[in-house]
Amino acid sequence: MILLALLLVGLPSSAVEVRVELGWGGQPVIAVVNPLWLTVSNPEAQPFFGEIKISGKVGSPWRGEATRTLRLPLFLAPFGRTVAALGWPVEPGMLALQVRVLSGGEVILAQDYLVKPGTTRLRGAIGPPGVSPDFVLSPSDLPEDPLLLWPFSELHFFLPLSSQAREVVLAWQAFLGGEVPGLRPGVFSVQAEPIRQRLRTLRPSPPVWSVLVPGIILYLLALGPMLSRFSRGRAGLLPALTVVFLGLSVVYGVLREGQEGPNSVKIELFVGGVTRFRLELLGVVGWRNEEYELSGWWHELLPSRGWTGFDLHWEYGPAGWTTRFSLTPGVPRVFLRLAEGPPEGGGEPTSPPVWLQQALVLSWPEAQVQTLPRESGEPEVFRVQLP
Repeated sequence: MILLALLLVGLPSSAVEVRVELGWGGQPVIAVVNPLWLTVSNPEAQPFFGEIKISGKVGSPWRGEATRTLRLPLFLAPFGRTVAALGWPVEPGMLALQVRVLSGGEVILAQDYLVKPGTTRLRGAIGPPGVSPDFVLSPSDLPEDPLLLWPFSELHFFLPLSSQAREVVLAWQAFLGGEVPGLRPGVFSVQAEPIRQRLRTLRPSPPVWSVLVPGIILYLLALGPMLSRFSRGRAGLLPALTVVFLGLSVVYGVLREGQEGPNSVKIELFVGGVTRFRLELLGVVGWRNEEYELSGWWHELLPSRGWTGFDLHWEYGPAGWTTRFSLTPGVPRVFLRLAEGPPEGGGEPTSPPVWLQQALVLSWPEAQVQTLPRESGEPEVFRVQLP
């Protein structure tokens, strides 16, 4: 358990009680998504409305620092209690989590929890263990999201699983490199840098200055005076021509602005035998400072350094989770999630480009690759199917 420090300095008293535990058995693992067990209780006879905010910094002076923030609305009935298992990635440099409970926009409870992650993934067992695992689970402990099993490198099963739990384990085994005795090991690994390199090549072409600059000079030195003489004696012609040229310049500026919107690449990976989940990788790059929002909860694959500006915000609302972040011009950001549901729509068979083969290390001779049709502004989508 990592509940180590409780800070209530200068804050109004609150009857709301918060308990946080990070990682399986309080053992968080670095560089993967860990379960964040959150328990909030209301011992009062009045209902409580508010929200909980959890944040933590990652990085270092040489890597750069970034912040991870999660917001979750809270409603507690009188004497009620809520328990949630959330995803929380632990990255190098994350030393503490700050937990704040807010009501009416004011902080009414503040708690800080120290984080001491391990560098080795865990070994687990479900049922009476026949091995010496790091952690023993019951079938009811298995989460609904396979990402929360990421801290485990292997799992041993001594009890039967429900069909739903089996799907979760199969997705963890196939997509996150887990090992289960009797099942084949994970079929691939992810390399984010080739995706970043691909995104950098999508930058819109700059204006052709070798043509644009002489054209401006020609207009100023020749076309302007010529139009003035041409319109002499024709009332209203010169203003009309001026408006036309100004309108063309505005249209050109709008078109250039539209071309410089964010570019994105999406990869969908399906594995035979895993019918409920698929892995999705999404790379996004922008060419001006702007805010971006993704539907769902996404984990970011960080580069080796240069984390300044890589802040990430998760928020739960009426439509579910959203992931928000800022784009810095020319800086790609790559995200990962395990999504549910079968593939939507059909695609055209294609050969995998070199950057895609470098991004997904798998048995490419066995893979079937499709590209999906897209409209302007939509991501470039590659669908990879493994038997």
